[in-house]
Amino acid sequence: MNPQQKHRSRTFFAFLLLLGSLALITQANRLSLKLLKAGNLPVEKGLVAYYPLLNSVKATQGSTPTGLIYHNKQNYQSFGLRLEDKHGDYLEISNWFEQSYHKPEQTLLVWVMPEERSVIQPLIWDGNIEFKSEPRQSVWINTLKKIAHHSLSHHVHYDGNAQAGPQGRYYLAATISYETGQSALYVNGSLAEEHRSEPRPGTNSNHLYLGKGLAPFSQVKGIIGGFAIYERALTQEEIRWIFQTQVTDYFTLTALHRIYSLGLYLLAFLFVIAAAWLWIKRGGVAKIAAKWSQKETLDPAERASLENERYPEPVRPAPSLSVVFSFFNEENVLDELISRTRKTLKDEIAQGNLISYELVFVNDQSSDGSMAILKREAAAGQDIVIVDMSRNFGVSECVLAGFSQTTGDVVVYMDADLQDPPEVISRMIAKWRSREDLDVVYTTRITREGEHPLKMLITKFGYRFINRISDIYLPVDSGDFKLLTRRVVFEILKLHEQKPYIRGIVSWVGFKQEPVYYNRDARFDGRENTKFPVLSRRVIFGYLERAMISFSDIPLKASLFLGLFVSFGSFVYGIIVFVMKYLGLHEPGWPSLMAAIVFLGGIQLSVLGIIGLYISTIFLQVKGRPIYIIREVIRPVKPVLQSHPIKDSLTDIPG
Repeated sequence: MNPQQKHRSRTFFAFLLLLGSLALITQANRLSLKLLKAGNLPVEKGLVAYYPLLNSVKATQGSTPTGLIYHNKQNYQSFGLRLEDKHGDYLEISNWFEQSYHKPEQTLLVWVMPEERSVIQPLIWDGNIEFKSEPRQSVWINTLKKIAHHSLSHHVHYDGNAQAGPQGRYYLAATISYETGQSALYVNGSLAEEHRSEPRPGTNSNHLYLGKGLAPFSQVKGIIGGFAIYERALTQEEIRWIFQTQVTDYFTLTALHRIYSLGLYLLAFLFVIAAAWLWIKRGGVAKIAAKWSQKETLDPAERASLENERYPEPVRPAPSLSVVFSFFNEENVLDELISRTRKTLKDEIAQGNLISYELVFVNDQSSDGSMAILKREAAAGQDIVIVDMSRNFGVSECVLAGFSQTTGDVVVYMDADLQDPPEVISRMIAKWRSREDLDVVYTTRITREGEHPLKMLITKFGYRFINRISDIYLPVDSGDFKLLTRRVVFEILKLHEQKPYIRGIVSWVGFKQEPVYYNRDARFDGRENTKFPVLSRRVIFGYLERAMISFSDIPLKASLFLGLFVSFGSFVYGIIVFVMKYLGLHEPGWPSLMAAIVFLGGIQLSVLGIIGLYISTIFLQVKGRPIYIIREVIRPVKPVLQSHPIKDSLTDIPG
């Protein structure tokens, strides 16, 4: 597959993933409902049919499931069928008479969430509405007056108190025995009212309606959560048992629904991440990131003048120089790096700007042929010092190890990948010699070749974020390419920080610091030009622990203010709940309680994590382990510089 075909396929799959994520986000509720299955009723004797109405109008249990008809498009909400009081918006069993359910005893159960209205609403009507005759049995509810109504044949009707049950649902059950004339109305598993009348046969009916009754109170607006029909009169204990089972089932379904929805939303999020990754791979984000990452802080004319800056006549004598390189697996770069650095420094010696130099290479346990190359070059040139670490410690630790072995009057430290041109060292020396009060010369990158715009964007905002929250100033677009005087190196080595952040430490020690501007090259060997090491776990956690934790207490202060803010919000919320409860407007429920608990728990865990980072840093510092361990130092037989290396135990500042 050629590059153009790869570009098109990535675009196509990214588009499909975005469509899939959009479908999952918009349909997560419906899809999660489809995955749910209601439990069975615990009482099966005499059960004609049980309709959970969870995600369909099919019966799931019963001796003879009846055919239920719904005339409109099904809309399921809150684990029930939504009715909107519109034409045809009700359920019916049209062949009710043919199924011979006119036995002397009957129990109707229904659980609903009707909207607050001032009129009575029909829930179940067993009768012939088209003939406007009496029902065999019907159940109504008025949520405003908090009453339930039970109507029977022969003008028998009575009311009972009706308070909403868990989650605002009403669980109603109505029983009738025409042989004894005994009827009863139950709300939420408890007896609301019972009635005894003269034993007479009930009225015949051809239909059974759910959510429809005689005008003017014709239809329900709300959610029918399900209903069941028994061909016998259930006892109070059986009805209470069914109620408890339904409440438990509702809680279980609620939990499963949230888990399924969360899983679908997470899947949609993963689709978006995958689409973004494909878009990044095809370069779609590069233009946007480049627009922000390459905004000019200097106009072009000023940039050109800084790049070709001329320095005053030297006021300092020519120094000896140590150049520190920390590297890991750079066998493809070392030959070119050593060649260009030697040429640059030898030219400086020839021009009288340097008296001598040494190249200090710190090997962070490379696994390639880097050490063989260095030993060969060290034997040939007598200007290379090799510091071999006992294990892989990291860039900052290796730079400090290199500092401890330097012997020059000034020290330059830089990366070994040739992104920072060694030729810039000449300008750094010239800048340092032109000022007597200058102790640090740092470099600021004007352009950065071979870097992905997204990486530059993140790096740019990372510098600004540190400057905002810390008590030090990090020059923007300035990396690990600096010239330090001997006393600055000495002060840095005295710190003994367990997780050193060299860029921050150089700024923290102070002294007079000035920039040199340059254009950064791409890697000499071409590696990592399209990768994102800035987003790696090691870089992110190193940024958090070394840069933010070491030089700022803002996260701790932010945690304190966040805790105070949440506490104040909880206090205000408590007052609101108390007032609403006093006015009768508050309906307690566990979802809001769980949301508050999860929210507060998340804040507590986040704050504990921040505190843990600081405690971890303190713990490592208190243990007093060495920051690094050097396995071996290989020096030339005839060292170029005759002074002694800087040791951590020195008590005098070198001149």
